[in-house]
Amino acid sequence: GILWMTAAGNDARVATARRLIIAAIIGLIIVVSAYAITTFIADNLLAGSSGSTTASNPASTSGCCYVPGTGNPPTAPICNSADSEEACTGTYAGATFYPGQQCSAVAGCP
Repeated sequence: GILWMTAAGNDARVATARRLIIAAIIGLIIVVSAYAITTFIADNLLAGSSGSTTASNPASTSGCCYVPGTGNPPTAPICNSADSEEACTGTYAGATFYPGQQCSAVAGCP
């Protein structure tokens, strides 16, 4: 950009500046593409190696079913193991299901 602005009408310097800007844009596209491809591949490799069944069959994942305390005076929160999200949210209104977690690891559970 500076080379182009200081060319003062010199066609050779303008052409050189234009080539440099185009080369910089192409380089930036290559770097961003390489980052995106690397991130995509790494994320899929890590997700595939975890052995989790959540992506293929989310209904069969057990975990913790958390229901916050409500009312006045407030009731104690409920933390129960559940076999699926459907079992958790179908049993308790306002429940949150934490797949693959023990209730002792969920914040708010006693």
